[in-house]
Amino acid sequence: MKDTKLPFWNHNAAYYKWIKKQLENCQSILDVGCGDGTLALYLADEGKTIVGIDTDKDCVKRAKEKALIKSNVIFKESSLTDFKSDKKFEAITFVASIHHMKEKEAIKKAKELLKNKGILLIVGLYKSSTVLDYLVEIARFIPCQIGTFFHHNQTSEELNIPTSYQFSTLTTIRKLAQKYLPNAKIKYGLYNRYLLIWQKDEEKSK
Repeated sequence: MKDTKLPFWNHNAAYYKWIKKQLENCQSILDVGCGDGTLALYLADEGKTIVGIDTDKDCVKRAKEKALIKSNVIFKESSLTDFKSDKKFEAITFVASIHHMKEKEAIKKAKELLKNKGILLIVGLYKSSTVLDYLVEIARFIPCQIGTFFHHNQTSEELNIPTSYQFSTLTTIRKLAQKYLPNAKIKYGLYNRYLLIWQKDEEKSK
């Protein structure tokens, strides 16, 4: 698996290497809310096909300009709801994007677009609401500050990528996962993120 240097670092890019490792055996990947295409291009090793979608016209334009050097990456201006594909994907990613959508509908559509045994991977933001949430927030404060300082954080706003601060609670996310993504693994991450991994298994869902 070839690794490439990222053009910038921020609280989302901090997880790109981890995402790439989780999806190293996935040949077709849909990146939902792809922004300026940095993650999609980072994942686009030889032999893989990456599709990135976003509703922001300017982001998609910039992504397409970057993709001129990568024939295996396609960017489209589309919402997940309107997105159509003749083929299903081996993996679907949401990185700081699912909170821009109706999460239940996004999860259900992602399940439809996944192949059997395909992987759904979400790096999401959440609003603290439980004692454990706040304890985790306190415990990770110093590591987050150190990471942000030494990596010279470039925020999404600075990169002209649309942002939203309307987050669901992690309790809500867990309830959605319990209903629609049985056996999903969810854990706390740094930078106010949660990490969710789920593998589609049609046999178990029958």
